[in-house]
Amino acid sequence: MSARLGTRRRWMLAAGGFTAALVAVAACGSSGGTSATSDSNSDAPATTTGSSGLRLAQPTTIKQLSVPYFGIEHIAEAQGFWKKYNLTVDMVSSLQGAQEVAAVVDGQVQTIFSNTPDTALLAIRAGAKVKEVAASEIDSPTYDTVRYYTLKSSHITTAAGLVGQKVGMPATSSYYEDALDQYLKEHGVSSSKVTSVAIPAADLISELLNHQVAAIAAGDVFYAAIDANAATASKVHLLFRDMNAFPSATKYLTGYLFSDSYIAAHPAVIRAFIAGLQAAAKFTQTNPTQARADIAALTGQSDPAEIPIPSYPPDLCIDTSAAQTLALQVEQLGIVPVGTVTSASQWTTNAYNPDKCPS
Repeated sequence: MSARLGTRRRWMLAAGGFTAALVAVAACGSSGGTSATSDSNSDAPATTTGSSGLRLAQPTTIKQLSVPYFGIEHIAEAQGFWKKYNLTVDMVSSLQGAQEVAAVVDGQVQTIFSNTPDTALLAIRAGAKVKEVAASEIDSPTYDTVRYYTLKSSHITTAAGLVGQKVGMPATSSYYEDALDQYLKEHGVSSSKVTSVAIPAADLISELLNHQVAAIAAGDVFYAAIDANAATASKVHLLFRDMNAFPSATKYLTGYLFSDSYIAAHPAVIRAFIAGLQAAAKFTQTNPTQARADIAALTGQSDPAEIPIPSYPPDLCIDTSAAQTLALQVEQLGIVPVGTVTSASQWTTNAYNPDKCPS
């Protein structure tokens, strides 16, 4: 068995464990999440008051699994935009991966973010009822979610050059690996011939320079640091961008997922949550210097000016056509069986967006 096949097999086993976890949650009964006030753990649906119709009637706290990257949820937290709606979102540090959905289904946390449909589709395949309620979109030709680098000295400049090699990335079985697999597929290379290995994002470039891996997948703030360092940039070759493999991903930079049961019980919380994200999306465009500083504080980047900023649409409406295209690509990669999702409405909804989204 090739190393890559071993990696993919371990992923399938992990997905099986994820499925078992969800089945166990379903058997025990989901709590549907909590919407706690400042002095109570009541799970009663929140209500709205005020002229905007979005401010919650009582202080409400939810939890979100999160990772360090340029995400508007981090801007919303840093700038206190959710406070305007009487909402507190506690960020719980995590790694990317579909296993996180079990925490949403059993109410340990109320929401997670997802770069691609993997998370939602695997959950649906396992019998979980979840939906993504908003998506942040890239509207900038200079911004990529991930860039893939090799060493110039390796002379690896094509997909074929990765055969038999290791590619480092912050998390396997994730968007980093999906985009790599799609790139390989489009260039006639089997993903079974390339090995993906997990490496902390801050260590990726050193592992590449030390020849521990043949290529790396670096996310926004981390590829920006590579490109800004003249000595480092002179040694690396940009192999491809994630958008080369997934053009539709420009419409789906980040999605925000809740369980169906939580959405049904707390529609006002969902609207307030999205409203805070919308405020953050606008803030990144009008106050880019402060937005960069907020993300630098989160990720430990020494020079905030290096951090790239996506150009978000202010409404954060989900582009259902792009969502369905991505879902089909995920099926074609074998991450979930063909036919898992027949329409975007199975795993996405714009019904709780404060703005009127295109139908």
